[in-house]
Amino acid sequence: MSLANEIDDRTTKEQLRDLGVLEALTVENVRWIKPYSSHPKSRLVTVGKEHIRMPAFIVDDLGGRMFIGTGKYRGSTVLLLKADKEGYKPCSMKTGRKKVINAPGLIARLLKAGITPGCYEPVKIKGGWMCERVKP
Repeated sequence: MSLANEIDDRTTKEQLRDLGVLEALTVENVRWIKPYSSHPKSRLVTVGKEHIRMPAFIVDDLGGRMFIGTGKYRGSTVLLLKADKEGYKPCSMKTGRKKVINAPGLIARLLKAGITPGCYEPVKIKGGWMCERVKP
């Protein structure tokens, strides 16, 4: 009788072990988390080299126009947004749900004050919004 005709009663795990194949590690306590929006960055305020993009819910909360400033919080520079009738008015982008302020002069002053281009997490505070830099 040949080896091919014999019935092997070992499990697949035992056969792989006997062949010298390393056993794969298992992951335990797996929890899948559904996204809260279509993209993780959709809730963030983005400071670019010539513009600021922000979610529509912030603009709606501030009544459409806002002052933009900077401050120090926990040793880092934060972006501050406050409602004001004479402030900047964000406009709609051609695509997406974010609003944009195209103001290279404003961006230059923000960069000089310590704001770095990138993504900022908005937090509702008394009188407006504070945006902390998200670590890349």
